[in-house]
Amino acid sequence: MLDPTAVAINIPGAKPVRIGPFIAPTNAERYAERLRSIAASRRLNADINVVRTNRGLDHLDVRLPTESWALAELLAQEEDQHGEEVPFPDIYTRLIVQCGAVRAEELRDKATGWAGPADDRISELTESAEEWRHQRDQASTALQRIAVQLWLAGLHNIRRIHAITGLSRATIYAELRFKGIEPTDRTTEK
Repeated sequence: MLDPTAVAINIPGAKPVRIGPFIAPTNAERYAERLRSIAASRRLNADINVVRTNRGLDHLDVRLPTESWALAELLAQEEDQHGEEVPFPDIYTRLIVQCGAVRAEELRDKATGWAGPADDRISELTESAEEWRHQRDQASTALQRIAVQLWLAGLHNIRRIHAITGLSRATIYAELRFKGIEPTDRTTEK
């Protein structure tokens, strides 16, 4: 069964931070490793680990928006909230982890106006739509895997799986059949 994870960042004297959830533990581990590398290069005494997601605690979103206007808003909020003493990981650090140092610098410069005149607005919005569509596709794939795992774990109520995953009943039936499970065959149930 898929078990959502998070990345926990603990720095002495600072408020603990959690980033997540990650559907795939390997993605969380990769994210944590990148954060550890950045923390080490800044000589921060940071304890960064992959942990189970805790719904009772606040988590920062894994993905930051890359649209100039949205990123500009986040950077401004961070500056208003923290001033010069921004806690680790700040927006820019998280952006580096998400898309690499070169792309993060380009995005930050564009969002803060340091990149010169804005590119064609249609191109920017098209790129943004493509990124969001890709994220939606990844989430849909993960939810389909979860639906199959719910079935295999003994939840054979399609309406309940629909309520949990948000997938259409037709998608759930199709995914189960694709995995060799016939959901209408009740002969295998106890």
